[in-house]
Amino acid sequence: MKTSIGDFLAILRKSKGLTQQEVADHLGVSNKTISSWETGASCPDISMLPAIAELFEVSCDELLRGERIPSSERVEKSEEKREKSLFAHSRRIPQ
Repeated sequence: MKTSIGDFLAILRKSKGLTQQEVADHLGVSNKTISSWETGASCPDISMLPAIAELFEVSCDELLRGERIPSSERVEKSEEKREKSLFAHSRRIPQ
């Protein structure tokens, strides 16, 4: 089920058993900032996404989607990216 980024952050935080203050301390922001993110009043700055993703053990893509990406979909995307990269590389090599 897809949720907003704020709802997803709240779900992730609660699943880790963390308080808003603990997350704030880890990320170097205020607990009011975490509350603001979770309620949807504001969104994390893009520069914060890697730290948030690391804390909650999710990808930045998952944060932006507001949901976990099934492992089967991650494998498909990885294969697709690899194939595109190989195709692009083969087009640059003179024959």
